[in-house]
Parts: sequence; structure tokens; C-alpha cells
Amino acid sequence: MNRYEQRRAAALQDPRVAAGYQEMDAEMTLLHTLDEARKSLHITQEDLAQRMGKQRAVVARLLSSPDANPTFETFIELLQALGLKAEITLRPAAPDEAPIATTLVLG
Repeated sequence: MNRYEQRRAAALQDPRVAAGYQEMDAEMTLLHTLDEARKSLHITQEDLAQRMGKQRAVVARLLSSPDANPTFETFIELLQALGLKAEITLRPAAPDEAPIATTLVLG
């Protein structure tokens, strides 16, 4: 384990840090999956921005910035603009399991 990993592991012992980290990781997981879908559907960021009524720079920042902080409404807008439906299944989590996992199913 390198120094960064050691420091991260130590920081994650704080429940507040761990909760923030899990929330950020869940958002990034969803955004990454939606961007994978966009690419699979051959939709450019420009096209997606037009469908959402936003500027391309806003969409590019949303999909690539580590500081992205999307709202639930933004996720809905992305899904609608991509013509996708998200199906959510809730089940008990394993102790070290991330709170959100995504699977992209197209076609």
C-alpha cells in the first residue's frame, strides 16, 4: 500500500469522511455509466447538450470534472436526453460493498 492509499484509508476511518467519499463515489459511478451509454449510443456531448437545453461546456464539465456535483434532477435530465430508463433494485449490501453499482444494458 503506497502513502496515498495509507492516508486515504486512515481518513476513511472518520465516519463523516467515509460518508462523503461514498456519496461522491456513487455520483461519479452514475455519471461514468451515463457517459459510457452516451458514447455507445454515438451521441456527442454537443448533441447531448442540445437535447438537454444546455451549453456543451456545461455537459462536458458535468461528465468529466472531478468536482461535478449533479442533482437528482440532472440525472433525470441526462436519462431523458439519452432516451434511457434507470431501473433501481434495492437489496442488502455486503459490509465493504459500495452503495451503488451500475450495469449498462443497451439493445
